[in-house]
Amino acid sequence: WKERKNEEDIDALTHAMKLYYRDKDAFMTEYMNLPARMNQTVSARGIDTSHLLAGLSKIPMNTVVPGDDMLTAFIDVHQRLLYYSVYAWNKTNETGRLVDFGTYPPQEGIDFNMDNAKTTLTSIAPWNTFEENLTEGLTYLLNDIINRRYETEEDTVVPLARIMVDCNWAETTDLCYRIIKSMKNPIITPSHGQYQSARNKNKFTPKDGDRFGQGWIMPKKVKDSLRYVRYDTNQFKTAWQRRSSAPPNARGSIVLTGDDRILTNYLLHLQAEECDTIYVNGKEVQEWVQKPKRPDNHWLDTAVGCLVGAYIEGLTGMNNPKQGRISNVYTRLRQKGTVISRK
Repeated sequence: WKERKNEEDIDALTHAMKLYYRDKDAFMTEYMNLPARMNQTVSARGIDTSHLLAGLSKIPMNTVVPGDDMLTAFIDVHQRLLYYSVYAWNKTNETGRLVDFGTYPPQEGIDFNMDNAKTTLTSIAPWNTFEENLTEGLTYLLNDIINRRYETEEDTVVPLARIMVDCNWAETTDLCYRIIKSMKNPIITPSHGQYQSARNKNKFTPKDGDRFGQGWIMPKKVKDSLRYVRYDTNQFKTAWQRRSSAPPNARGSIVLTGDDRILTNYLLHLQAEECDTIYVNGKEVQEWVQKPKRPDNHWLDTAVGCLVGAYIEGLTGMNNPKQGRISNVYTRLRQKGTVISRK
């Protein structure tokens, strides 16, 4: 078209390419209606462990204080070790604090990783099958955490509201469900962290009867008679990062407690991942990946899982809207002005 090129241009395509190479951002914004910010990756960043160390709580490990309303725990299941964390939460100011962490079997010293751990699930009873060792180990650890008493100086016991177990490893999913079912304790919840990227369809749209909140959903449909939770790992790692970056004792903050030497390995796990801020068609998502050489990140997973458990138990703040239960999801979404299809 004559209107789509200058006299010196051979055709409209030539004119368009000149505009593109003259200013790519302007071309994508003005001619393609795709601003550069909508399809780009911002430099990676991770959890600032130096900030966590600077704000280290003076409250001793394994200690709760007045104002702590509840505890949540999370167990990350692996072939050699079980990693766990326990966090205390104050619902009034939305703060969280590390209370306890460790592995089963326990390790001598603090300088170890998954590969060089000397005592493992298998080494405890090498004559057993892996399934037998995992059953004994996970059952023991669940009972151990549930039966611990975390008391204030006034002898007030802070309850363990929820303990979640990672059931994502396909080889052990069914076994973990059987173990949890055999415990017959309603606070034990199977969990499945899922990677929600900017390019994928939303995996957390609630259906009739589901419990849900920001980034998590507890489907009405059960597995082995157990309700389980699915959660967005990217969203909750970002939430944990933001909370841990807040000033200590500020509303919504997360702090660590204990001796910085004892926390050395824990901190290495917390900084084992980094996130890129991805913009795709105007949608912004933080996507988390392990750093090169794939350092251990298992305590990071447990810390994030404890935050998920706290959200399920009613923790709000930090842009986390109230949770709910869908009795008729279509009616409620329409009331909010959202149109969805039943297809």
